Amino acid sequence: MALIVAIVLLVVRNRKLGKETDDKEKSLRASIQSRESEEPSYPFPEYSGENDASAPAQWNRVTDQEAVERIDAEIRKERKKERENEKQKEQERSRRKRERESRKEKEEQDEGSASQEDS
Repeated sequence: MALIVAIVLLVVRNRKLGKETDDKEKSLRASIQSRESEEPSYPFPEYSGENDASAPAQWNRVTDQEAVERIDAEIRKERKKERENEKQKEQERSRRKRERESRKEKEEQDEGSASQEDS
C-alpha cells in the first residue's frame, strides 16, 4: 500500500515538474519569437532601412559574421591609430633628445672657446 502511494506521489510530482518545464519552454519560445518579430536597430546605417523604406525586412538585418567583421575592422583602425600615435611620440622624444644633445655640445664648445680666450 505504501509503495503504491509513493509511486502515485512520484508520478504527480513528475507531472508538475513536466508542466513547469513546458510552461518555461513556451514562455522562452514566445519571448524569442517576439524578439525576432521586432524590427532590429543596428548601428550601421546601410542596414537600418532608413535609406530605402521599400527594402524588405531581411535586408535590414546584419548577420553575425558581418557584425564581427565590422567590429574587427573598427578595432584594427583603432590599433593603427594607436601605433601611429606611439610612433609620433617616439619621434618627438628622439627629436627632443637630439636638441638637448646639440645644445649640450654647443654649450661645451662655448665653454671651451671661453676658457681658451681666458688663457
